[in-house]
Amino acid sequence: MTYRIENVSIDRKKDGTATITAAIPADAMDAYRAKAIAKLGADVKLPGFRPGHVPANVLESQIGEGAIMQEAAELAMAEQYPQLLSEEKLSFLGRPDISITKLAKGNEMTFTVTASLLPEFTLPAYQAIAKEHREKMEKPAVTDEEVTDTLTHLSRERAKIERIEAGDEAEAAGKAAAELPLEELPPIDDAFVQTLGYADAATFTTKLRENIANEKANREREKARIAMMEDIIGKTELTIPPPVIEAELENMEAQFAHDLSHNGMTLEQYLAEAKKTKEALHDEWRDGARKRAAMQLIVRKIAQEERVAPDPHQVEQEVAHIVSHTKDVDPAAVRAYVVNGLTTELVFRLLEGQEPQAEASADEAGSEEA
Repeated sequence: MTYRIENVSIDRKKDGTATITAAIPADAMDAYRAKAIAKLGADVKLPGFRPGHVPANVLESQIGEGAIMQEAAELAMAEQYPQLLSEEKLSFLGRPDISITKLAKGNEMTFTVTASLLPEFTLPAYQAIAKEHREKMEKPAVTDEEVTDTLTHLSRERAKIERIEAGDEAEAAGKAAAELPLEELPPIDDAFVQTLGYADAATFTTKLRENIANEKANREREKARIAMMEDIIGKTELTIPPPVIEAELENMEAQFAHDLSHNGMTLEQYLAEAKKTKEALHDEWRDGARKRAAMQLIVRKIAQEERVAPDPHQVEQEVAHIVSHTKDVDPAAVRAYVVNGLTTELVFRLLEGQEPQAEASADEAGSEEA
């Protein structure tokens, strides 16, 4: 049976957010309550009953009415909320703030949802902008000097390793290797490169030149991507809702704290040493957060217009990999992160004149959280 949400009212605010107030009728909540009991009771083990066959009245006494109704509310929102957005033609950014305002057995459930609306805007001639930046890109050339410098660096690293293997301290070995005259450095000869899996020194040098060229090409491409997107952002009339910028600042703070942890420092320690507050840090980042949010919105809109989206199988593979290697992570947040990253890469490939290899429809492209 299909249930409809009732008493829907929408309050659109000037800051780009909207608050929905609505109710799910009592008969629908009775059905979700029954589903909640079945779900929660699947793992309940009681003497004299087979798993999954415990009577509902016994399960209710074991689980508790509060837990049952909370699960019923979650089931109801998971099913009804997307339908509500579709019927009201609303597109929200990020995670909504959902508040259950009335929840009791035998009654309707009332709730409010507040979130930032997807702003309406018109894209500039992004293909022409992209072409202009593509034409400015320089094909990287690799000089003989760059190859020689890299080979010299590798020789010094080889000298350092040899001294460490001979018993020198790492710091002393590094200093000694750095001071060695060029003529005393160990050669990058056939015998050495064969230990690295190459046929001879000439083959190794050719591959080294290719790798340097690829590195330079990647840097040039990244530089062009930044310039290209900044140009598109600058030519787009787009008002970013303040809550979206604040959410991006929180993301930047979390990433910054994560990076600090690799150096054995907490965010609090950094702020104390730098004599700053979180608010001051956010003020420094605000323009960057606005640009990042604008880029996400523009990428999303281009993906919709060009009908490109990530391969669903690739999305699920990457989500599964991250979830399996990260503790206490929200799979839904990981999925949004993966979809956003893959979509961004597809859009940039398209702007670079490459085949984006779209695998999904435009509807799928626009269905993920920004």
